[in-house]
Amino acid sequence: MNDPRTDAAKKWGITYAPAEVPFGERVWRCIYVDGPEEWGGRVSTFLDVLDNNGQRIVGLRVRWFNGGNSFKSTEPKTGEPFSVDFPMFAAGNSYGIQIADGQPSDTVFGFGLGSFAPHHTFKAIFKLDRGGIPVEPPIDPPDNIELDEALGQIQHWLDIAKELA
Repeated sequence: MNDPRTDAAKKWGITYAPAEVPFGERVWRCIYVDGPEEWGGRVSTFLDVLDNNGQRIVGLRVRWFNGGNSFKSTEPKTGEPFSVDFPMFAAGNSYGIQIADGQPSDTVFGFGLGSFAPHHTFKAIFKLDRGGIPVEPPIDPPDNIELDEALGQIQHWLDIAKELA
């Protein structure tokens, strides 16, 4: 998985700590973070949580922390783009967020009032995944010509091996 943070989030000091899980284990992956941006005069971090089919999960506990912990559950919020929001009051990049349902979860930290415009928001999306530690994106696959040539050479060596056997 690529680092889900956008250039805007990186610019403002958002950090991303992937949860380390064995291959095949369920894990909450942060797939998107953005901000700060003006959004209707609000000063909050908005979050949505999706299942492995991309559907919103309702009733899932989310941990919001800044020295202490605050917990909220995701809500249906029909017609809204996010299912839970956390108001920001502290200066700097002092808030973090993660899913708190007992499954391993990525942690995203660095939300807050910082030195941004007086009204701004951050947005994050987590998704249920199976896998292991996020890896770098794979190298670009070869085009069909290179692939056909490689397969032809493999077949050639297999034919030679069969003749020698």
